[in-house]
Amino acid sequence: MSDDKRGKVRLGAHKFKVEFINKLNNLLLTDLKVGDLLIEHAAEHGESTFLATTHVPTSAECAFVLKHVRAHFTIEGREDSGPITLSTPTSTSYLKIMDIPITDPKSKDWYTPTKQALSAALLASPVGASLSDVIKHVRIM
Repeated sequence: MSDDKRGKVRLGAHKFKVEFINKLNNLLLTDLKVGDLLIEHAAEHGESTFLATTHVPTSAECAFVLKHVRAHFTIEGREDSGPITLSTPTSTSYLKIMDIPITDPKSKDWYTPTKQALSAALLASPVGASLSDVIKHVRIM
C-alpha cells in the first residue's frame, strides 16, 4: 500500500479481491435482480480505480455498488482510504446490424421508412424486442 501526499491510503485495484467482486455480483443479482450486469475486474487509471463491467451500468446500479464498496472499505466509521466517490460511466456501446436493405434507395426520404422497417423487424423478434428497450438512438449509414 502506498500513501498519497495527504497521508491517506489509496484504494487501489489490488484491494478488489475476487471474493469481493463475486460478492458484489451476487448482490446485484439477488438484491437488484440484475442478471445481465457483471463486474469483471478492477483496474487503475491514474489516481482512480475503475470497475470493468459487462455493460454500462445505470445510475441506480452505480449507486448500489458504491454503497456496498463504501460499506466494505469502512473501518470504525471512516472510509479507510478517504472519501470514496463515484464518477458516472461515460462510454456508450454500439450494436452494428449489417446488410439492412434500404426501403427505397431512389427516394430522397429513404431514412425514415428504413428506420421504421428496422424497428418493426426488431420488435417482431423476442431478442430484438429486448434490444429495442435499451437502444436509445438508431443511426443508419
